[in-house]
Amino acid sequence: MDQVMITRAELYKMVWTVPSSQLARQFGVSGVALGKACRRLNVPKPPRGYWARLAAGERCHRPPLPKALSEKQE
Repeated sequence: MDQVMITRAELYKMVWTVPSSQLARQFGVSGVALGKACRRLNVPKPPRGYWARLAAGERCHRPPLPKALSEKQE
């Protein structure tokens, strides 16, 4: 299995532009694995219903990318 190396900022951008199920399929992992990676890297994911609200034309809030957990501990 090939490893894909992306930065936290790239993951954050991808998670907020493509639904997690599609992104997980693109990386060849499960949605659960993608969720765990986001939690481990402190990358916020869109809440449930985000894509439906966006499709309905509602303006949705995107939180900023917080500092990495390792940066907070230093």
